[in-house]
Amino acid sequence: MSASSPVRYLGHAPLIDNLILHAGYDYGDFPGIPVLSVLLVTISIFYSTLLAYRASMAVGRRRLSPAVQFAAIQSMFLLLLSREAIVLCLIMASFIFLSRARLTGRRIVGAAIAALLVMYAFGGLGNLRSPGLGFNDSSYIIQLSEVTDRYPSALPGQFLWSYMYVVVPLGNLNHVVGTLTPLYSYSDMLVNMLPDFLSKRLFPSFDATTPLIVSYFNVSTGYAAAWKFNGYLALSAMYVSVLAIAGIAPSVTRPAWRRASWAVSCGVVVFMFFTNALSYSAVSFALAFPVLGTLLGAARRWFSATKLGAKMSGHSITVAFPVLGALLSAARRGVPWTNLRAKISGTSRIKRQAGLEQPRPDGDLPD
Repeated sequence: MSASSPVRYLGHAPLIDNLILHAGYDYGDFPGIPVLSVLLVTISIFYSTLLAYRASMAVGRRRLSPAVQFAAIQSMFLLLLSREAIVLCLIMASFIFLSRARLTGRRIVGAAIAALLVMYAFGGLGNLRSPGLGFNDSSYIIQLSEVTDRYPSALPGQFLWSYMYVVVPLGNLNHVVGTLTPLYSYSDMLVNMLPDFLSKRLFPSFDATTPLIVSYFNVSTGYAAAWKFNGYLALSAMYVSVLAIAGIAPSVTRPAWRRASWAVSCGVVVFMFFTNALSYSAVSFALAFPVLGTLLGAARRWFSATKLGAKMSGHSITVAFPVLGALLSAARRGVPWTNLRAKISGTSRIKRQAGLEQPRPDGDLPD
């Protein structure tokens, strides 16, 4: 449901506009919901990883429900032409299954075929994201990559997208190290590790842009900006920080989420090959959510141990947040929406009985 919110906000789907209606929109023509889009995408990425873990743990038909939910989230990303989110989800899910499945010849062949299909679809979606091009029209990427005379004619042009996204980040990083003199700024080196939603607001003059070989391919690994600010010292500090955060985050996460958090950590390390995963909120938040959820759970347990918490035990969430309690209960049990009003009214009565809410006089308007 959260992944589909941007589609409802836009009033149309980018995939349908370009694939079926041939509207010729560019990917940048589809703005997301301010602030909320990043949260929705990040939650969807982590939840997809958690669904992959649940599917790997389930047996028989019980795998169907998490698998369908996983596919539904990917379909929403597909409607938005969000290749990045789909690839991230698939990478994290692959870590889940690799950690639980025995590697056999059949599985290795199956994984290789699946990887080729993903790369083919990745390239096709890249063509659709380009103005006025169809799924099989790779003329734009062939022109940008300047490999017209060397690219095998028998190989579909869609694979060129994957090839370029493998070699370009390293090429841009090599270009930065060879041509850019470091600023030797320790403050910028630290700001570069903060999530971008903080750095943009707290340090508006902060600029992490680096020179690019081709302006369209704007990925320079997650280490190019580190070189800009403090050379090899920043490169080493960034590498150590990524490994430390990726290793610590799963260890402090509740056991039910630990394997999914570990897979997200692996995804963060892999994504550093393309861009700064620590700064990019859509990725770093997926690692932060399970940690924050674990800390909130620990805080709730501590509160329940206090005198006030003991007094409210049994219905703490429902008493403190009646609407949230009703929604969570409805989502968990499948209560029809028509019954929510009665459920919320019931929780309000609980609050009045606990002395936490005074009856509202007739005729008063709600706050």
